[in-house]
Amino acid sequence: MSLGLVSTRKLVDKKVFGGKDHAKHLGKVKAFIFHPNEKRCVGFVVKRPDVALMFHRDDLFVAFDSFTIEDDGDVFVSQNAGATGDAACKRLGVDWNTCLVWRGLPVVTEAGETIGIVGDVVYEGRTGAVQSLKVDANASANALLGKRNIDAELIKGFRTGIGAPLLSSDMAEYNDDAAVVCGGILVANEVKDIVTEGLADMAGRKAGELSVKARMKAAQAKPKAEALANTAKDVASRGAQTAGKAINKGAKFAGERLAQTKSAIEAFKEEYDKAMRDEASDDSQGIAAQSDTPQPPQTETQSVAPKKKVRKVKKVRVEKR
Repeated sequence: MSLGLVSTRKLVDKKVFGGKDHAKHLGKVKAFIFHPNEKRCVGFVVKRPDVALMFHRDDLFVAFDSFTIEDDGDVFVSQNAGATGDAACKRLGVDWNTCLVWRGLPVVTEAGETIGIVGDVVYEGRTGAVQSLKVDANASANALLGKRNIDAELIKGFRTGIGAPLLSSDMAEYNDDAAVVCGGILVANEVKDIVTEGLADMAGRKAGELSVKARMKAAQAKPKAEALANTAKDVASRGAQTAGKAINKGAKFAGERLAQTKSAIEAFKEEYDKAMRDEASDDSQGIAAQSDTPQPPQTETQSVAPKKKVRKVKKVRVEKR
């Protein structure tokens, strides 16, 4: 893959290959190197594995214009002369011992305010010119400072006497000639006005991402919900049809039973009425038969009752005195 804009952060710790057909594993990208006085990257160093895990091997310098990046992220070093080592330094006109590693250096404004440390540097792959750098909040800074992207015109470059020590006091104890020198990346005061990617910004962006995800999930779930609703409607419709059939069947059965019961009652009534009519007919025939039977003649004594004699009471008139 041809080089355009190169992010130093993305390439750190990537595997580096060289040799014929790029089959030789050289090591991993350790750090990117920058010019001591100019705002440009001159290359990177490769941390090579020790021989037999015992003998230390020096880091290998690779010029900024002498490698390619494959799609899988691996780095392939060119076989051209002046691509690595002292030959590359001579070609680029730089002294290996004076070059700098920008990543991790303090970022200080012209007013002397430290706003963080260098987290990433983006440079142009063909020339090495720095395009921008990203400032990360360091451990001592307030987390609300967040991150800033600083364009090249606001970057003044490396300066000594500001920032943090470049050589620790522990190293100075082992080297009497070494002095503790402070250094950092100087930037314009306008950097403080750059909108940061602070916690509030990140929270808002996260909320936006969650909102988008929620809408996407809702959109994805809508067809399923509609399908489930349609299925539920179908099931309910089939259930209602089944229930209706059962009710109609039950009603029909009840009607049939009711009709049968009614017919039975009517049949019983007819039988009862018929039986009553037959019984009444038998009684009337018996009475008629009795009346038709000849009776013995009554004698005169039997037919004439003796008459009682009635005494006549003579009325007596009583005179009042």
